[in-house]
Amino acid sequence: MIDIFIEQMTPRRNVFSEGSAAANPYVMERLGNAVLLVRSARARILQVMEESSFHVENGDLVPLEDRVKHLLELTRCGRDCLDATLMLWKKLGGRAIWLDNPAQLWMRAMLVAANHISQNEDDPAGFLGGYLLGQGVPPFVFDLPQV
Repeated sequence: MIDIFIEQMTPRRNVFSEGSAAANPYVMERLGNAVLLVRSARARILQVMEESSFHVENGDLVPLEDRVKHLLELTRCGRDCLDATLMLWKKLGGRAIWLDNPAQLWMRAMLVAANHISQNEDDPAGFLGGYLLGQGVPPFVFDLPQV
């Protein structure tokens, strides 16, 4: 969506003043914040992978404390990417819904992905909060199969 936004905004004229839409400070702000959200999500994914890999490479299970934190961190990545997509899609205006505009396809794909159970951040946030407050985690959430 970031690439589509840049492609569509670069040649576009500003509706409310002279000049290009790309020179509009609100367009620039949306793009900058969208890039920040996506980069932050990517950095969190890489951090979770690095922390988990450390344990796995040593033949250990990832500690429960890390698993509880990692689950929420990973689900939040999906939310941040959806927020970035929405931010840009709304700034593209009405033409973003046209069927020949690839932005509408990306927006629909992100909405579908955001509804997947793996992107439910409410439960993992509760799991982490309960764990940190000494309440443990619900049964079966992080149970590993017995081998």
